[in-house]
Amino acid sequence: MAGSFLHFHPHMIGVHDGPTSQKQRELNPPSPVIHFRNVGADVQEYDLVKLAEPFGAIVNVLILRSKNQGFIQFVHLSSAQSFISAYTTFPPRVRNTSIYPGFSNHQSLTVTTQEPTQKQPQNRILRVTISNVLFPITVETISTLFSPYESSDRGTVEKIVLFQNNHGLHALVQFSSTACATQAMTALNGRNIFTNCCTMTIQFSDQQELTVHQNNAHSWDFFVEPQIHIQNPQVPTHLSSPPLFSSPGMHRLPSQSFPPNMGEQTQNPIIIVGNYPSEKFSVDHLFNIFSNYGFIYRIKTLANKPNTVFIEFSDPYNAQQAVTNLRGIKLFGKSLVCDIARIRSISMSNDPHDTSIRDYSNSQSNRYQAHSNVARKSHYPPTWVIHVSNLTENVTNESLVNHLTPAATPQGCRVYTVNGKTMALVQMRSVEEAVWTLAEMHNSSLDGSIIKISFTKNTL
Repeated sequence: MAGSFLHFHPHMIGVHDGPTSQKQRELNPPSPVIHFRNVGADVQEYDLVKLAEPFGAIVNVLILRSKNQGFIQFVHLSSAQSFISAYTTFPPRVRNTSIYPGFSNHQSLTVTTQEPTQKQPQNRILRVTISNVLFPITVETISTLFSPYESSDRGTVEKIVLFQNNHGLHALVQFSSTACATQAMTALNGRNIFTNCCTMTIQFSDQQELTVHQNNAHSWDFFVEPQIHIQNPQVPTHLSSPPLFSSPGMHRLPSQSFPPNMGEQTQNPIIIVGNYPSEKFSVDHLFNIFSNYGFIYRIKTLANKPNTVFIEFSDPYNAQQAVTNLRGIKLFGKSLVCDIARIRSISMSNDPHDTSIRDYSNSQSNRYQAHSNVARKSHYPPTWVIHVSNLTENVTNESLVNHLTPAATPQGCRVYTVNGKTMALVQMRSVEEAVWTLAEMHNSSLDGSIIKISFTKNTL
């Protein structure tokens, strides 16, 4: 049925479906269905989807609230195997809680399209399912539609989160009150966003507070930034949208400013990174990648956990941005696993022979100063285009391409000058090649100058 979820019934799967110990998880044969234990009450379906989607296409997702269990079904068995392999070293953390994955003893989830018998109680957060999506939908689209029903002086809804799963595109919209949310649902439920497409089916969410880790085209916290200003959203030009339908009281977003409020932002500056190809990636390679998001003090390699390190940033916000932008990226075929760590500090060893910790606190290789706000303006996810700076005026397109080719062959290059400084945009064949080129060639020497490479929002 268009615009509705497939609803799962717990008795169809059984509350003892998932493994309850490490030994049992190892005995279960591989399955495209992953079972999660210790799923917190605030964990939502889209949290599991975001955790799993870097490993492959997902068919179904299910959370059993009464048992603190969850399930994800991948399309391909190989995706499930890659997921389990990636999280063998350490369990993933979702909403500050460790959850424990293992192969389910079922090969598929049984679903039904019957509507649930119990209605979700009224809430200030709406869950919007958008079906027949023919045009791009961003947080700006959702804000334009729903903000006219917000009664606060701010003039916009509080938060928006967009996510995609096998059942379509969804938006979570948080208002200041249940009354505002109810009014919006009454007015907009069943409406088309654009002519004859993008139909909204709206219901109350069971969440009490939305968590937004980053303001971008898919999520926005209006307490942090009251105006949406998305540059280069990477929407194909042939999908440009027609005008939105007219909503009662629709108006422009306000221009007033509000003080930054990080809300539920974690306060730990240390992240844990795993499942990287250690046979090709050194600690310096990881430093080159992760220092895109802030000043790094030190990196510790775990002797008892291969392919796993702790990275300590100077700022918790930058640590979270690194996790948000780099989790799931591909490095030589492996999906990078990263999350906020449990440990709160990394202490240098008194043993002069201990090489497990690399200290970067006095390194000139750090891109930013400790606790600098400059890094916050440059938090971009990896794309196939990288930005190269600190070039001499003698560098040409050809000489730069030749310099980078040992890492990967560029597909395009444009050297240009801004305010007397020479820099370049270089396009690689894939995001994976762009990440490796940055890791390998950042801080390399070209024409007597140490070049700097970073992720960028720009394109050639």
